[in-house]
Amino acid sequence: LKNKLLFWKFFEYVKNFDLFCLLETHVLANDYDKFTKYFFEYKLKWIEGTKRESRGRASGGLVMGMKNIGKVTENFHFESEADWHYFGGVCGGNQLNIIPVYLNCNSWGNDFERLYEFFRNINREDQEYIVIGDTNARTAAKQTLPMELEMDGIQFSDVRRSKDVKSNGRGDSFLQFCEDFRLIIVNGRCAGDPDGEWTYIGPNGSSVIDLCCVSPGVMDVMESFSVGCQTFSDHMPLEVKLYCRPPQPDAVLPLLPRQPWKDSNKKAYTKQLDLLSADPLSDSLPLQVAMELLTDRIIRAARGSGMDAPRCPDGREPWWDWECTRARERSFALLNLFRLSDSRLSKTAYLKQNALFKSICEKKMTEYYKSLAVQFANVRDSSEFWGLVRSLRPGHQRRIGDIPMSAWVRYFSAQWSLADGVSIACGYVVPLASNAEMDRPFMLGELRTALAKAKENKAPGLDRVAYEFYKNAPDSFLMDLLAVFNRAYELGAVPTSFSTSIIYPLFKKGDINSVSDYRGLSFINCSAKLYCA
Repeated sequence: LKNKLLFWKFFEYVKNFDLFCLLETHVLANDYDKFTKYFFEYKLKWIEGTKRESRGRASGGLVMGMKNIGKVTENFHFESEADWHYFGGVCGGNQLNIIPVYLNCNSWGNDFERLYEFFRNINREDQEYIVIGDTNARTAAKQTLPMELEMDGIQFSDVRRSKDVKSNGRGDSFLQFCEDFRLIIVNGRCAGDPDGEWTYIGPNGSSVIDLCCVSPGVMDVMESFSVGCQTFSDHMPLEVKLYCRPPQPDAVLPLLPRQPWKDSNKKAYTKQLDLLSADPLSDSLPLQVAMELLTDRIIRAARGSGMDAPRCPDGREPWWDWECTRARERSFALLNLFRLSDSRLSKTAYLKQNALFKSICEKKMTEYYKSLAVQFANVRDSSEFWGLVRSLRPGHQRRIGDIPMSAWVRYFSAQWSLADGVSIACGYVVPLASNAEMDRPFMLGELRTALAKAKENKAPGLDRVAYEFYKNAPDSFLMDLLAVFNRAYELGAVPTSFSTSIIYPLFKKGDINSVSDYRGLSFINCSAKLYCA
């Protein structure tokens, strides 16, 4: 697991799953804290590796993770039996046990006997089982199913397929284990893995030794099984998706990306927007339509002047750069090529490229921290020192609980809405008073004054357009914007987008799964804030 610290993508990948198990972590108990921070969203169960010599790394060890959200913790828990650790839970109304397996090739006989004895002790007719992991057993495409088991032919097949055509004595023993306990190998038998994909791709060969075996009842709740395509290890990950309960009805649409502002391109942006604003907006347009047209002009002018979202190296480590990204992309491309072609040449190229990718990452990391040491040695003041210290701190992780969207909507709607039936009594109305200075239309100078006071680098609203785009707009555009503001003032109405905002829930303290323990930060469109100013 220590080697995975080089690759933040590894931890991002793991976080896609509600349950995970990492085998052969080689982690001792006093090192747990080094890794726990990368899995802050999970409840973890660590099993310590063993170290027989004072030098060298530990062997063995595993970590099991269970995402700390209601839909998972309500249905699953950690179990232990005879020094074997697994997940217990309920799925599809049945008791389900998910048993991670690692049969060490150096002690395979003993490990297999332990697995057999353990399974014999926990096996129950009224429970379902998934046995999954590195079996170090080659079974080719073998396994004859009992006659009473009928596959649907769509999701699962009666006949297995496998890219690994070899089998061995260990494989025969493991097949007997599956027969004794009515377990079905799903590698090469389901829609997600129709060909029996390679699970181990290493310098010494390729094989299918990482297996997923399930009891017949599990097939009713198994949405998919697949062999993941990842470059973190010689062993490909096994991915299982279960249908444990109906999906939540809440549909959440992602926000549009914020339109980036580039100060170096502001002259080109102003010129482009001036061209787009050559024809004034029609006064007959509804307010919201007019506002949408103005926003569209801003977006088109920004993109036309080179303000597209900047592409940056896809990494979170400070030392990650384009060379790392390109090396990783080449490694993935060659892995996919090998999985498609099964050629020895593509496999050799993949292994060579993946080794190069990892060596590049190690080199970049070493060089980065050496340069930091030099910078610390040359520090001249406290601000420079603390700036370097902050660069070493891990990024802030946002905390948010398992709260459905409908609960957020109910809570914040109730906070900012009048109760039904509330009437505001008014016993006196001030006589109409007119003031030419106050009643006249807004002037361009007033709009420019409001823009001058607007702060830059502030979060935009739902239209994702920040103040900078208005502050650097030409007069032709501002006159159209001013016309919309004046019509809104005369009509006593505003565009509907002015009453729509992004609510950002910020956890204060208390129960992370209670909406009342969050404070809502509201972000409205900058055009609405300009109108109010």
